[in-house]
Amino acid sequence: MLLTENRLVGISILSIWLALVNSPDCPADGNGGIQQTLESLDSSKSTVVANAVWSLGSSFGKDIGDTAIRALVQRLSDERAVGVHQFMGPPPPTVGHYASDALVQIGTEQVVTPVCEFLVTSDSEQGRVLAIETLERLGHVASASVSVLATCTQDESERIRFRAIAAIASVSPDDAATVRLLRRALHDKAGNVKYTAVYHLGNLGPKAAGAVPELIPLLDSSDLRSHWDTADMGGWISLRPDVAKALGQIGLASMAALPKLERLLRDEDWRLRNAAAFAHCCISGERTPGLDILLEELEHGHEWSAQKVAEFLGQLKYKHLAEPALEGLKKALKHPELLVRAEAAESIAAIAPADWIDLLRPLAKDPDGIVQDSVMNVFCEHATEHPELLDIFVDCLACATGNECKGMTGRRIAADALGKMGVHAKSAIPLLQKCAETDDDQGVREYAKEALQKITAALAKERSSEETNVPRQP
Repeated sequence: MLLTENRLVGISILSIWLALVNSPDCPADGNGGIQQTLESLDSSKSTVVANAVWSLGSSFGKDIGDTAIRALVQRLSDERAVGVHQFMGPPPPTVGHYASDALVQIGTEQVVTPVCEFLVTSDSEQGRVLAIETLERLGHVASASVSVLATCTQDESERIRFRAIAAIASVSPDDAATVRLLRRALHDKAGNVKYTAVYHLGNLGPKAAGAVPELIPLLDSSDLRSHWDTADMGGWISLRPDVAKALGQIGLASMAALPKLERLLRDEDWRLRNAAAFAHCCISGERTPGLDILLEELEHGHEWSAQKVAEFLGQLKYKHLAEPALEGLKKALKHPELLVRAEAAESIAAIAPADWIDLLRPLAKDPDGIVQDSVMNVFCEHATEHPELLDIFVDCLACATGNECKGMTGRRIAADALGKMGVHAKSAIPLLQKCAETDDDQGVREYAKEALQKITAALAKERSSEETNVPRQP
């Protein structure tokens, strides 16, 4: 979908980085050694502490040592803001957010035990939430934390329970115990906690078949969960559409849900109608009535409904359903609403027809910057296996002041993608060097520098391999 969890995390990390490097109290790097950096953690200035925390993660990395790791873990509960709250913007990150990022950057199993100990002993709810988020972002590296996280699912705090469920699904997604814990969370008293469990059970697909008997009754649930796209951008919506979607993702094992889903195809709630239609397609494998309803909604529904339908169509697995879905998505590339065009682009790439690059190429110069950024993100995700995308990334990166480049992050994405392409992007080295040295956008400069390092390393590896394979003269 357009704003996935991973992207939101990425945006959060980028905002933290920009707040840090633009702060007048922060030196540019962590030179001076670990001990000197540790001493900076006691500063009364939050920006100095944040810089020290960041340096411990980025400058010293996996060789940081247990003492420094534990010092970072204790900073998870530091709620001092770093930077100024901008009008209409998100709250500035705290020192604790920087500590979480640093621990994720270190990224080793050595981090897990101190974080778990903090999670058990700390009195700071915000610190414990950040500790759980740290484990979640560490993924399988933190698999040993499941038992501690399982305890957190019974915590008095709804925030702790909510985050713990998501973390368990991240650190141990293929474990049968994870499914049991998610099923137990379906009986939580809080709608948001139930939603997290429903969401992750859906992501497990057929592996979550055992949860179907508990999911089906939730199609009639009155539970609500928070959502950002309500009129006040912070209201509550029904949990039922999420349940329907999860049953569809689980697939054939949800066959018993079809009678209820068929009734919901006529519901007055557009979210529920669309989710029920998607689920009906996935479970029954039939075009009628589910896919017909979705295609009609994509063409004639309002913006939010059409956007959600475009997302659903990209998740259809049956080839005989994906083909008509693709035709609808092609039409949606010219939809008057920009978010529908952006979502359609992502779904076309997900269904992956042979000509998807040619279909999406014009959107790299779409009149709206959000669409440009979205399609550049799609291209970036496929950069390593499609060298033919090179000219798209070069054109985007070179368009520093052109009227065609309207996206906020497209050029940064292009620089990042060129780095991923390795030796295939060697012709872009002069452009990347120019951007790294003189570009007005600091984010572009940093991504260009990183891309140059990746391309240089890939070229060196290629040369080394060629030299190794040269036969010796007798």
